[in-house]
Amino acid sequence: MTELSMFFHFTCEDGWTAIEAAESIEPKSNAADHADGPKPLIWLTDSETPADTGLCDPARTAIRISLSPAAPARYWTVWTHLVPPANVLGIEGAGGVPSTWYVSDAPVTANHFGKVVRVATGEVLKAAPVAPARACVMS
Repeated sequence: MTELSMFFHFTCEDGWTAIEAAESIEPKSNAADHADGPKPLIWLTDSETPADTGLCDPARTAIRISLSPAAPARYWTVWTHLVPPANVLGIEGAGGVPSTWYVSDAPVTANHFGKVVRVATGEVLKAAPVAPARACVMS
């Protein structure tokens, strides 16, 4: 088990605009179908490095949002037990570092947002302090 103090979510410029307006990150990705059928997810990572995400299009990692741990995020390797094996192979085959991945099927609200950074320039777009994290143990 790993104890986390910070997650990161990467998105494109337009994605950040929508997230900022909604004051939440909504589950939208259907990349990792659940064994019971499609289940929209939010992809999170414990790495600040865009290359670790597995996203091939650099535009999709243009913005990095730091987040306090937000239950019910699950460690990717735990989630893979709920996903058809061919789907797991396809996702992990895209690249990145799966050991840094987490998924959430619940929205992540703005009270979990910390620093929002434009990755290419380091420009800070928002510098809200991250809400104090309770110990979040991921299994």
